[in-house]
Amino acid sequence: MADPKTFFEALESRRLMSTSVFLGLDCLPAVTHQPTPTPAPSTTPTSAADPITVVIPKVTGSWTGSQVKADNSAGAELALTITSPAPGELNGKVDFHGPRRIRWAGQMLYNTETGHLSMYFLSSTLIAKVDATVVTNPQTGTPSLQGTIEYFTPDGPYSATLSLLRTA
Repeated sequence: MADPKTFFEALESRRLMSTSVFLGLDCLPAVTHQPTPTPAPSTTPTSAADPITVVIPKVTGSWTGSQVKADNSAGAELALTITSPAPGELNGKVDFHGPRRIRWAGQMLYNTETGHLSMYFLSSTLIAKVDATVVTNPQTGTPSLQGTIEYFTPDGPYSATLSLLRTA
């Protein structure tokens, strides 16, 4: 049989660890560490993205373009149609011609803090995400959607950057 003193110390250690959640961290041995320095506040003003009511007219319509994969090889063709079925709402239809043909439709989300439009799809054989922001070319004034498309299938993952131009 194990030494009774060692056995008791092990039980006492377990008791302290299990009750430390209820008693707070005071019962655990003190650990000295250096505090993490707090970063200095940024002096650059942050700009909030447009509210969805301003974005809806900018993004509704048909967009087409292609993607470039991480290895800089040509990706696939992508068509995205964005509609606004009700005030403050966006829906999207994706038609992706690449290693796989993927089509899905659903709600498109807009993050007013980051200006990102996102659309997700989840099924037993496919997990997909489109994430983009509206970028306006300063020389021509032409808007484009810049972002990424990613998906995961039983065959493996796919990820590419996208650049879509409005077609209608």
